[in-house]
Amino acid sequence: FVLFTACAPVDDTPRRDTSGGGATSAAVLDQRDSALSPSPGGVLLPGGAFRGVSVRENQLIAVGRDSAGRGVVFLSNDGTRWTQVAPQAPALPSLGAVAAWRNGFVAFADSGSTILWTSRDGRAWTPVRPTSRAFADAAVTDVVAGGPGLVAVGARLDPGETDEPVGGLVWTSRDGATWTRVGGERTFDLNEGNINTIAVGGPGLVAAGADIDGTVVWTSRDGASWERVPRDRAVFAGAGISAITVWRDVLVAMGARIPDAVDLQWTS
Repeated sequence: FVLFTACAPVDDTPRRDTSGGGATSAAVLDQRDSALSPSPGGVLLPGGAFRGVSVRENQLIAVGRDSAGRGVVFLSNDGTRWTQVAPQAPALPSLGAVAAWRNGFVAFADSGSTILWTSRDGRAWTPVRPTSRAFADAAVTDVVAGGPGLVAVGARLDPGETDEPVGGLVWTSRDGATWTRVGGERTFDLNEGNINTIAVGGPGLVAAGADIDGTVVWTSRDGASWERVPRDRAVFAGAGISAITVWRDVLVAMGARIPDAVDLQWTS
């Protein structure tokens, strides 16, 4: 298991790691690619944030942003020791979702004109410009290997001044470069909400999101056709799922009660 914890910004003056690399030490940064050093306590991104993590065979990949809003990529073979990928040109934007799949890796930026990036090895990244309408007025929150190749979820944004989420969206891709929106607005219609997470599980794929009325769940066999699970208000009212995964053939979802952010967990 890999656990990332949130932390407040701290002094990022380079320091030597003295943890000794023992099994019980905090995660530390391997400096073969990076000029950065971990701050006390093994903090990898002082003032920054990790936004997505994925795994392919024995390689973990985590993406996010640094304290200046620049995109960052970290790789690990054990979840304890991490290597930050060296900066490249063009520079990576702040990244919010990543997936490992048969052709390497795909990552999505939080916003901007260059939203999609692909990589064979997780180190060298290439910007991809999908069709102009594929991600217009949209934001991608999560992506997984599944369906025809890859399936991404996110939000349909208000094209006006607010830019707030007004519904969910799902995309599929066979090659990681060409993406197609699937489903209709009615299938993913939400009351000021979006789809937060997707996982391989259930009948094939399970996606979850939330709006002002609570959590909403969808299922799909192939990533192209989706069904909305009837909302169980006794289970999901006033709560939102933010992450979902499969553990020992059981779907495990994590989230919080709205608006007081009390941690909640569900299983199916």
